[in-house]
Amino acid sequence: MTWEKELKENLSVLYSKAHELGGLVSGEHGIGLSKQKYLLETTPAVNIALMRNIKKAFDQKLILNPGMSYGA
Repeated sequence: MTWEKELKENLSVLYSKAHELGGLVSGEHGIGLSKQKYLLETTPAVNIALMRNIKKAFDQKLILNPGMSYGA
């Protein structure tokens, strides 16, 4: 097994357990690209929609960090 595959599998288990215990993938420093998938998997769709709407309110053309957060 490659390091990348093993890391991906272990992070998936870790983030699933964190979610099960009421934890979050994200903290005060954001999620970055590596955690984006897990945020989308563990955060209710209504919360993701709210985050996207807040981003659009400040960045109507979606030109700041395109595609970098919330699967935008």
